[in-house]
Amino acid sequence: FVACTSVALSESSASSVESSARKIHRAAEQLQGQLKLVGQQRKSVSEWCAHEAQRVNSSILTTKAKIAILQDEVNALQDEHRAMDEQLATKSESTENRSASIATSLLTSKLSTEQARTDVDQVNKQIAL
Repeated sequence: FVACTSVALSESSASSVESSARKIHRAAEQLQGQLKLVGQQRKSVSEWCAHEAQRVNSSILTTKAKIAILQDEVNALQDEHRAMDEQLATKSESTENRSASIATSLLTSKLSTEQARTDVDQVNKQIAL
């Protein structure tokens, strides 16, 4: 009886060990599948990150180019503004000079007119005498 019980227990233990081994084997296969999936996801994430880095770098370069163009436009507008200021200053100076010249001419004309009146008055006085 002991021998039969021992054989039965041995067979039961062997069956239990085999069942456990199959469960462990299935779990190992599942883990390998999960590891493979994680590896694929990591690769996908790495590719996405590389793509995003390229996109951001491209955007930075485009933005820098736009900034350079805008800076050139600002510089051109500043140059144009300076030129207009110089032109306005020149015109203002010219206008001041013309105004002074006209004032001088008017004063000279007024003095000449007064001198002519004085001369006419003297001639009239001589005629009257």
